[in-house]
Amino acid sequence: MLKRLILILTSLALVASACGSDSDTASTTTAPAKQSVLTTTTVAPAPTVAPAAPSGLGDGSLGTVEVGAGEAIQIRSLNAISGDVAFLGIPNENGIRMAVEDYGQIHGHDVEVGTGLDDLCSADGGQAAAQTIVADEDVIGVIGTSCSGAATAASPLISAAGMVMISGSNTSPALTSDLAGTAGPNYHVGYYRTAHNDLYQGQAAANFALEVLGVSSAAAIHDGDPYTEGLARAFADAFEAGGGTLTGFTAVNKGDTDMVPVLTEIAAGSPDMLFFPIFQPEGDFIIQQSATVSGLGDTIMMAADGLLNSNYLAVSETEGMYFSGPDVRYGANFNQSTGATAADVLADYEAEFGEAPAAPFWAHSYDAAALLMDAILAASTDDGGTLVIDRAGVREYLNGVSNYSGLIGSMSCDAFGDCSSAKITVIQNTDIADYAASTANVVYEYAPLGGAQVGEVAVGAGLPDLGGRVVTIAVDNAYLPFAYIPADTGVAMGWDYDAMDEVCARLNCVPSFQEFAWDGTIIATGEGQFDMAGGGITITEARDEVVDFSISFISTDQKILVAKGDSEIGGRADLEASDCNVGSQTGTTNYDLSVDVVGEGRIVAFESFAFAVQALVTGDVCAVIMDDVAGQGYQGENADSVDMLDESLQSDPLGWAFTEGSDLVAPFNAAIQSMKDDGSLAALNGKYFGTAFIITYDDIGDGAYAEEAAPAGEDSTDPIRMPIHNW
Repeated sequence: MLKRLILILTSLALVASACGSDSDTASTTTAPAKQSVLTTTTVAPAPTVAPAAPSGLGDGSLGTVEVGAGEAIQIRSLNAISGDVAFLGIPNENGIRMAVEDYGQIHGHDVEVGTGLDDLCSADGGQAAAQTIVADEDVIGVIGTSCSGAATAASPLISAAGMVMISGSNTSPALTSDLAGTAGPNYHVGYYRTAHNDLYQGQAAANFALEVLGVSSAAAIHDGDPYTEGLARAFADAFEAGGGTLTGFTAVNKGDTDMVPVLTEIAAGSPDMLFFPIFQPEGDFIIQQSATVSGLGDTIMMAADGLLNSNYLAVSETEGMYFSGPDVRYGANFNQSTGATAADVLADYEAEFGEAPAAPFWAHSYDAAALLMDAILAASTDDGGTLVIDRAGVREYLNGVSNYSGLIGSMSCDAFGDCSSAKITVIQNTDIADYAASTANVVYEYAPLGGAQVGEVAVGAGLPDLGGRVVTIAVDNAYLPFAYIPADTGVAMGWDYDAMDEVCARLNCVPSFQEFAWDGTIIATGEGQFDMAGGGITITEARDEVVDFSISFISTDQKILVAKGDSEIGGRADLEASDCNVGSQTGTTNYDLSVDVVGEGRIVAFESFAFAVQALVTGDVCAVIMDDVAGQGYQGENADSVDMLDESLQSDPLGWAFTEGSDLVAPFNAAIQSMKDDGSLAALNGKYFGTAFIITYDDIGDGAYAEEAAPAGEDSTDPIRMPIHNW
């Protein structure tokens, strides 16, 4: 690729004054006086071939732009590229310029971004930059803004000029809609975004708090910005709708440095969790000063994507904090317009700019730019060597975007410009010295697939209809509480059975359970022997290369099982300091964690956890690390011999596995999400993962591991092979 000539300045701000003529030629770009900008030199992009698309869309109602022979098509970048939020805007602009270079020419014309304009992450900045943009009648559209507050002022000007605006990082619901058919107060025709609507993020944060953290009360702080207030309100509404108690909802002012008064106000309500989706530097002061306020010592701290950047996660007090934001696990995603994969674009980014993106929306901006160029291509006709671009046609194309493959995933634009795949994750900052490791530490995922709402959702509303399709599910029928056969009834049952019955009731499918030993399940499912697999499968990157996963339906905690009455091992620190051996099952995530805790030299490996627990009972090992779901079953079976410690060493998301490329993943995700939204999933999880579930391994049969009956006159004494799970 050609060198992208963008100069990223690392000083606090670059203040430049630029002058331009009144000429309307496509090669002239004017920047407002005293506006912070990035400078660039125009270079013809690589001679790649733009993808084919319909041409000539539009009815001329918004006017046309003519691009003469040898002239460039004009688009603009409007992002926060100076000040405290430059960490967000600079990667956005870099992503835009990379997309333009990767896309190539449109009908023989270069695409020119011009000098990057600065939205200053403020309404004033957005308005000033938008006035500059609309003054140039050759500009077709703009990619930006970075901040929702800037968009509220820029969007009406861009709309009135007949242009389009596509943001890669605006998330305020006010800019699009309430996801229920009502336009937001700041919505203007011609506005689109590839970033998610924060009603989704608010729901995701609330679900995580209620379902994973188990908190019952929370407070929220914003700073009055459309983004921060909108997300704080979305979280608060979803949290209360989910049964939580909101103990406080308040604001700080931009520029405040003393957060003790507002934190003292919050502490008076004794919330289990504090959610503060704001920006730096105010976010620094909140987390640093919270430790000095009585009553907040045990309060869980959570923020959002406004603080999800390398600078903030390096602040020592943020270690252990949770952050919601867009799902950046792009895997094999690719942009259909340029053909570039997410992995390749990221590698090019790091090679070009010498560092990884400091914030998560660079890929959203890349996709936004590609969509704009596709729209220009679709709305263009050639008139004797002059390219004529119909402004109404550009909007027409964007309004019709459906199942577009982007770096961020599949996108479809709704009637109000929300185009994002809307996948949200929650990460935990586990290492302030390693931003990449912390942002990869996903502890919760949320994928609404266009169906999640804030408020009540009718069961099954809007879900796909599978037309009575039979779905085969591999289970071993020997793993509590997911799939098992009680010895007294001989009838298979468990969480998987009940969950599949509910999902198929919503999707119109027929579950067909197939008993199959666990150790071959992932491979067999990936190869298509079964449609899917159950059994509480931990979602890992290694497995994701073999199968496709559903969204997570629950997370399990990895805990320590010790001999009953053992006073020497009270937690991880004691286990690390001891010299005794730890039992684990080979090939499991639990084994990997055990190695992290005590080192491989102290691990005694067993074929199954049943043998590891037996070794604990006989004193051959001092502890066994395993997930709490299975551990409860073994504890119940050996109630007089073992105890499970309260400390959680690690939280792992569980999901269903599907044949790679399966068309069942999206419908099942939609059904699982609908169960989350209406509370039925929480009720099901409560039935099987709560204290009321008292079935132990003594109560069930051996499922797929049962021996065949010995021939007459023979006696089999081989041991029963127990289930192998969580590898």
